[in-house]
Amino acid sequence: MGFVDTYLDKHRLDKMPEKHKASVENLEKKLEARAKGNNGTLDFEKDILVEYGPQIADLVERASKALHGGFSFSKFRVVINIAVEVYQLVDEMSDKVVPPGYNEKQAHEAKVEFGKDLTYFIWKTIDPLGKYLSWLPFKKSIERALVRWLAGYALDAALDMLDAQKETVTTIRTLP
Repeated sequence: MGFVDTYLDKHRLDKMPEKHKASVENLEKKLEARAKGNNGTLDFEKDILVEYGPQIADLVERASKALHGGFSFSKFRVVINIAVEVYQLVDEMSDKVVPPGYNEKQAHEAKVEFGKDLTYFIWKTIDPLGKYLSWLPFKKSIERALVRWLAGYALDAALDMLDAQKETVTTIRTLP
């Protein structure tokens, strides 16, 4: 049972249509493939979802509340909030996401790429644009590119902000 099934069983997110559920499960498989590519011995479900699943689920629930309501382009600002919190999660799991032997720059790139994928996974789990803009050609590709682009900026900003606070432990909650 993957994260999506577990999350839907334990939290108050509306039931997902089967097509959307399959799409989110494919994203979960991509995250698993990225994590396995970074560290060959990693079992995504056991090593990441069991340990960090509750934190991811909490973030999904809080982001869902922030994205509740009708459509507006200002909802994309929530991507930045999600990404800042995702970076903190990715930083905690860096030993699982970053392969041994990576230098600081390579480690940063690995964390940012995993963070972009995780941010997009959270966004698609909520699917705030599901009912909107269906007339738009290439909607899914545009949405994915925009979310990953915004997430990349937010992840870099979070890295700079958290590196400036190296001596103190800082946890930032950007979503209510």
